[in-house]
Amino acid sequence: MPNLDDIKLYFIADYRLIKSTGKEFLRIVREAVEGGVQMVQLRWKNADFPELLNLALHTKAILPEEVPLIINDDYRIALFADSDGVHLGREDASIREARKFFDRGSRKMLIGVSCDNVQEIEEAKKAGADYVGFGALFPTETKDDAVQVREEEIKKAAMIEYIPVFPIGGITTDNVVELIRAGFRRVAVAGAIILSDDPASTADRFRELLG
Repeated sequence: MPNLDDIKLYFIADYRLIKSTGKEFLRIVREAVEGGVQMVQLRWKNADFPELLNLALHTKAILPEEVPLIINDDYRIALFADSDGVHLGREDASIREARKFFDRGSRKMLIGVSCDNVQEIEEAKKAGADYVGFGALFPTETKDDAVQVREEEIKKAAMIEYIPVFPIGGITTDNVVELIRAGFRRVAVAGAIILSDDPASTADRFRELLG
């Protein structure tokens, strides 16, 4: 299983957002990785099972071995596509249910969950999550219904060391400095890379800032 302690830049490859720009999905993923992305999440909300599985397999095929692929929502796709794990939202399956399904496989799979306060992060850790996505930190292009977390929760989450916390939501190369100053060591990014004229350079800039 990948060592998440070493991962600072997590790319949320949102299929619908990428397609809305007229860009080619796999090309954006490839360019993001070339720029320094260290983990990729394939997010395609409400996709048909065969289409999502097909895209997951193609995405897995272009990623370097050291770059984990995480599937959003569907732990079945995660296992069948030989990916590295699943990210579960609040309305998805439970951590226990996903872990039980993953036990059918031959290797340990990562499970990430979405949280917007420290209590949820603590509960996710106790339930067996490997990491959490924490947000939204700023207004975001990818989730119209995302609720921004409170400032006091941001300060507490930045200090957490017992589980990797990836702040997410509207993070750019400009405002990421605020998160670094707060104490975060890693981020999850979608729109800033997808909507960039040069995804590789944008990813490289994030890595430079994150150190």
